[in-house]
Amino acid sequence: MAPKDFLFNHQHNDMIRSDYRPDPYRITDADLYINLDATETKVRSRMVVEGNPASKFQGGPLVLNGEEMDLVSVKIKENGKWRALDRAEFRVDDKQLIINKPPQGRFELEIVNEINPAANTKLQGIYASGDIIGSQCESTGFRRVTYFLDRPDNLARFTTTLEADKAKYPVLISNGNGDLSKTKDL
Repeated sequence: MAPKDFLFNHQHNDMIRSDYRPDPYRITDADLYINLDATETKVRSRMVVEGNPASKFQGGPLVLNGEEMDLVSVKIKENGKWRALDRAEFRVDDKQLIINKPPQGRFELEIVNEINPAANTKLQGIYASGDIIGSQCESTGFRRVTYFLDRPDNLARFTTTLEADKAKYPVLISNGNGDLSKTKDL
């Protein structure tokens, strides 16, 4: 296991440059599916994870930031098939999700979680303000959307799909607007 000093400061305190260490992992691609609702938003994130060549610490646990959300499931794609992780394979608390022994090399990870935008009064991540659901993910707000390496040095390519009740939320802005059906927006 890597020494503790490789971990990024997972608090919202100011980060001191001399304390910075590259994370042992990086996420190169992320595909988000977000089913928006003011009180029960479901988020499915599928990520491509690999070792970070900038880190001298390889392997060890994968530590993902996450706040004020309910974890539904964690899966890893092995041999072309998704496998749900047993509870003994990860730890979760109010600040992070830790995958104890992730696969070596490049792998895919799927996390499903639920958030409550109406209860989000910090206005970071996804939040509700009146009849509008908005987002603010910089600089550390993304950890309030899903579990992720929420660090400025992890530059992943994102694809995002938003779905919502068309009557409540007639306009959605993400990768563009489209219709799924007469009752759902994309």
